[in-house]
Amino acid sequence: MSGKSAIYSVVVCLAALAVGCSESGGSPERDSGDGTNVVPGTPGGDTSMPGTPGGDTSMPGTPGGDTSMPGTPGGDTSMPGGGGTGGGMSTGDGDGDGDTGNVPDLTCATQDVLDGSCKAMAEGVYAIKTTIDVWWQDDANPPLVDPGRGNIEVWLKGELTDVCDDGSGGVGVMQGCGTTLPVFKSDANCDAFQIEFPNELWDSDAMPTFPTTGSTTGFEPGDILSIATATGLVGIDLNDPDGTWPTPAETGTIGCAAGSGEVCFPDHDGDGNPGITVKMGKIGEEIPGILCGGFQLPFVHRGAPLDAVGALIDDGVKADTLFIGLRTRLGGAGAIGSDCASGSGDSTAEALDSRVWDCTKTDGTACAPAESAFVDESAPDYNILNKDEAPPTSVTVPATQGGGPLDQTPSIGPVSELVRLGNIGESFDCAAVRAALP
Repeated sequence: MSGKSAIYSVVVCLAALAVGCSESGGSPERDSGDGTNVVPGTPGGDTSMPGTPGGDTSMPGTPGGDTSMPGTPGGDTSMPGGGGTGGGMSTGDGDGDGDTGNVPDLTCATQDVLDGSCKAMAEGVYAIKTTIDVWWQDDANPPLVDPGRGNIEVWLKGELTDVCDDGSGGVGVMQGCGTTLPVFKSDANCDAFQIEFPNELWDSDAMPTFPTTGSTTGFEPGDILSIATATGLVGIDLNDPDGTWPTPAETGTIGCAAGSGEVCFPDHDGDGNPGITVKMGKIGEEIPGILCGGFQLPFVHRGAPLDAVGALIDDGVKADTLFIGLRTRLGGAGAIGSDCASGSGDSTAEALDSRVWDCTKTDGTACAPAESAFVDESAPDYNILNKDEAPPTSVTVPATQGGGPLDQTPSIGPVSELVRLGNIGESFDCAAVRAALP
């Protein structure tokens, strides 16, 4: 299955991620777009990406091969920390009150009692890192971004409780703790673009959590600990979290329980701006060892272009700060390691969507509505590669970069790693999560 997301968006985690906004100045006018995910005009990308990790979307080893984790037991259905921010990361009714809406009554699948050397450590606080192999192509004419392939990495902190004696059940509470995106390039003007998520945003008190379920096939090394696929919203609220993703033309009028427009981009990073705030990184720095175009000039990191002219020539002022909302639909599984505290395995990645609400520019001024809309509209979509998939051979790199199809190495699909940080009730920040799985 292919998931799509705008080039400036990302992702994020096993179940969800987040981002923030700055002063918007009202609902900008939006021109019609192609209807899929956001983050405008981030060009280019490294075309070589062999051996990106992957996995079977059925999460092999989970009971019955089903990612829905049947028979999830016990536990409170209210999502801790999930309310008060306009709905946040909710897989439920989208009414903004922080309750999960659709979490079923939690009962154990069987009355069986499984023993094992890892049983006492099944519940706890986990660091989770998911790596997703993606490719992209800009369908604009002329294209603003070169086709490319690369990895998105997402870090998540998860708490797993209420695991039944038979390994079923398990109540999961997840929080995003980091995201990295590949570098995008434009051979037409030797621009490079690096979207960065500041580490400090993830530890905001306003950062939402989201619910999921977990289970294990047993309590010995080699058994599979799984986290069910779940939808997460960060920096955005929607009436229907699982509904059709808003188009660029709809960004200014997105509806949620609190109303429409800016109120549907809650300040989940707590910086006083709508949504979450991401940066265009390394502006002015060259990419070492990679040359551009017929004249073989270096690629230089820039801000995001604000209009079609700025996308083709360096007209000076660009967007350097973006205020966005994200939606992810992710899940994962890992074989329990010999230490009972780590594992790795296949994951699922079904959606990586984003919308840009507003931006600020390299000269310190706010983007005009038309400029924010251009950033929102002009990005190509991420296409998620599952196990053994490769980009279409019809998608080719620029002739000045050697021509031919994008890297055709079969993907290993999305994969996840996990490390047990400690017991429920112990406190771990996002820096500890990222340090555990660099």
